[in-house]
Amino acid sequence: MRARTSRGRCSGVGQDCCEPSGSYKFFFYSNEGDPREPVHIYVREGRNVAKFWLKPTISIASSQGFDARALREISAIIEHNVVRIERTWNDHFS
Repeated sequence: MRARTSRGRCSGVGQDCCEPSGSYKFFFYSNEGDPREPVHIYVREGRNVAKFWLKPTISIASSQGFDARALREISAIIEHNVVRIERTWNDHFS
């Protein structure tokens, strides 16, 4: 499966957290949860939004509007970028 091309960014961080990934925008919220939830990432495409847990395995926490094919594609993008996403998360929250 080929990833589409455009730029995903982590909001509030200003660093790329995923390789180019089509119209998908990857981000996390800086002020979410007290205590903070485990490492996770959101993805948006138009009005569609989903939240993925990164540990213990990459899994869908919630999704609105994405079909199964898109969720598989997004999961593969996250898997390919999991080290970068975790590093960005840890740099931001430490």
